[in-house]
Amino acid sequence: MRFLTTLEVARALGVDRARVVALVRNGVLPAVKWDRRWRIPASALEQLESRAYRGLEKGGEERR
Repeated sequence: MRFLTTLEVARALGVDRARVVALVRNGVLPAVKWDRRWRIPASALEQLESRAYRGLEKGGEERR
């Protein structure tokens, strides 16, 4: 399993690191703490992107 840093996820989503940490703390993005830093499974990012894409297909607006 591949893990990403909060910075890598932030760059992929086009948001800042604080937003990624907020998504983790709110349970939107699953993560584990390694050495006092969050690590997000790459598969979790793919699932989040997929949910966002499906929302756009159903007529939702993109939010960033």
